[in-house]
Amino acid sequence: MNNTVCFFNVVLIKDIILIVSSITTIVISFYGLNKWKKEHKGKLRYELSRNVLKAVLNLRESFKEIRNPMMWPHELSSEHGANARESEKWSYLFNKRLKSIQSDCNEFSTFLPEVEIEFDKETNSLCNELTDHFRKQHRAISEYIQLVDNCDQENPRFKKVYNVVFNDSDDNETTIAFNKTIDALKEKLSKEMQSI
Repeated sequence: MNNTVCFFNVVLIKDIILIVSSITTIVISFYGLNKWKKEHKGKLRYELSRNVLKAVLNLRESFKEIRNPMMWPHELSSEHGANARESEKWSYLFNKRLKSIQSDCNEFSTFLPEVEIEFDKETNSLCNELTDHFRKQHRAISEYIQLVDNCDQENPRFKKVYNVVFNDSDDNETTIAFNKTIDALKEKLSKEMQSI
């Protein structure tokens, strides 16, 4: 009987050790899986923040380029000589400039659904505000092309449209508003990247 009790105790101890080790393995597995999920999500948020920030900086440069009031000779075709109407010249030039900014806008737009899912309302709102700047710019360009041949440059409406289309001063309202949006987005995205 002593042998049986001893054998039973050994088997019981073995079973208890197996149960404890199984439970420990399960707990460690869940902990590891949760830690991996958190790291993976952090990596995805970091990459998204980085890609959106890169797209924002590209848009900033494109916006500066499109708002340049200078019409360089290399930007015009041979068809746009001295006899061409200003509206034709500017229409051709803006179509050319808009092609470069369009690819940057498209790249930025691809991130907007993820931004809406992953980030707070303020970041989403800033991204929408940035998109609105480009919509306003496009509308102002169209209006400028219509007005440039038919309107006195001292006309208040013409001046207002000109100031939206072009950046020719340090206190340009459009530039100030655009830079404010860009700076706020840069700050939010940089903080997001640093917090991960």
